Amino acid sequence: MGRESRPDVALYRLYVGIQSLRADNPPLTGYSTQEAQFQVDGLDYGTEYFFCVTAINLAGLEKRIFE
Repeated sequence: MGRESRPDVALYRLYVGIQSLRADNPPLTGYSTQEAQFQVDGLDYGTEYFFCVTAINLAGLEKRIFE
């Protein structure tokens, strides 16, 4: 992620999986951060990864990624 933080965003959540991030393929890992950039370590060479970033607003609402 390389965008500047937005004042209406309380938290960003990054989901990582080895299959597309659909309802029947839940993410392997969910990272939460208040930063607008994030580094993921420990990825295996030759493995295809899927990423999705959601924003959680100040009311605690997160847009569903499995739509």
